[in-house]
Order: sequence, then structure tokens, then C-alpha cells
Amino acid sequence: MPLENYLEKNVWGRLGIKSMTFHPNTKPVCLDKLADMSIRSEGMNPIFGVPADPDGKVDNIDDRIWNLETMGISAGAGGYGNLVDYQKILQSICSNDEKLLKRSTVEEMFKPQLSEATRKSFKPKPAIPELNQSYDGLPLGTQVDYGLGGCLIMEDLPAGRKKGIMIWCGYPNLLWFCDRDAGLSGILRTQIYLPGDPKVNELFGEWEKELYKKVGKEKL
Repeated sequence: MPLENYLEKNVWGRLGIKSMTFHPNTKPVCLDKLADMSIRSEGMNPIFGVPADPDGKVDNIDDRIWNLETMGISAGAGGYGNLVDYQKILQSICSNDEKLLKRSTVEEMFKPQLSEATRKSFKPKPAIPELNQSYDGLPLGTQVDYGLGGCLIMEDLPAGRKKGIMIWCGYPNLLWFCDRDAGLSGILRTQIYLPGDPKVNELFGEWEKELYKKVGKEKL
């Protein structure tokens, strides 16, 4: 069974999602709503692949970065869909409602997977300011690990994130988090190229703070 058909049956269909596909050219509901891309001027930092000038002007471009005709299909890239439908998947996993995965599978997704040697060699990298921007702009030196579903934060953070939260970033600055303890998940999506844009990270951080404030007030 092709991956797209499998996802339609076992993932998208279970949550009533109709906007997702690997082939937007074959689905008008997707193709008609594809957003344009933008790029921050001054180009790429040649070492870290993030914007060379975080304060550079953002300009609209015709290039969609990926070729809609030849983009490969994989479990890690190539899919298209709208923000609301992606959030349905994220929240299903966050709440562990078993609509998509068994509870035991979700538990396995959130377990740290790095060996001690790998963790030790990786630890200095998020402390590099430029590279750090590819990790949502976390506080420098934040302890992280990796689960089967994404990057795991391994310590409590001042803005509200707690140890064990999972995060990930997509190429054109698509940022999401999943905090199972708080029952809170969220995603911010842009069409800004290059990845690791500091301004997007800053916006995401401020928005996330407001979400945690709201959750805190509701629990009082």
C-alpha cells in the first residue's frame, strides 16, 4: 500500500483530515491554498545554515523551495496540509487518546533514546548561538535528548516548559511542541526560508508563554 493511502486510512481518516497529501497537484483543496514562500535577505550563514542576518528584510519569492512534481515521499518530509489538521494529530498524541496510537506506543515515543556517550558528545552543540536557533532558540546550554518522535527537553525551563516536553522544527520555520503533563500542544507555521530564523523563534516563545499563562490561570 502506498504511504499516502496508508496515512489516509490509518491517520488522516481517523481524525477527519482531508487537507493532507504528498501530491498537492492532484488535490485542488490543497493546491489552491498553498502559501507563497519568503526569504530573509542577506542569505545563509555558511557554517550553520541559518539566516546570516537575523534582522534582514523578509521578501516574497516565487520559488516554493520544493518541486511539487518531483518531491519524494517519505515518513519525514514531503507532506502538505493545513495548520488546523496538523494540530489535530499533535493533540491526539499529546492527550494520548488512542485514536492514532496505543498508549504504550506514545510512551515509547517520549523516552530518551541517546546513549550516554552520544548525549555527552551532543551536549555542547545547543550552546552554540547560531546552531541553537535550529532548536527553537532554547536557552543556551539547555539539556536535550531525542525520542522517537522528536527532540526532548530534559530540564524545566522558565517560560513554562517542563522536563520531558517534545519539540520539533520544520524547514520553513514550522515549530511545534507537545507537553503531555500540561495537556498542552501548539504549532506555529511560517513560510519563511531559511530555517532557524531568530525572529520566528522569538515570536514562538512569546506565544508559548501566553499559552502557559492561560493554562496556569485555568488550574487556579
